[in-house]
Amino acid sequence: MTRFSTRYDLVHAHYAFPSGWLAKLYSKIRRVPYIVTVHGGDLNKMAKKGAFSRSKRKAS
Repeated sequence: MTRFSTRYDLVHAHYAFPSGWLAKLYSKIRRVPYIVTVHGGDLNKMAKKGAFSRSKRKAS
């Protein structure tokens, strides 16, 4: 029995991180297409935690 015993035709993640990243990883392992729907809130949170935000705070 393989580790992933259920076969899927498509992987659909609803956030860019972490589920989008995990969908991409699963897609590469199982060779299935994936879709990531970004609702907006996760991107705002990522931008506040990202390198751009940190460099902006240093310059202020």
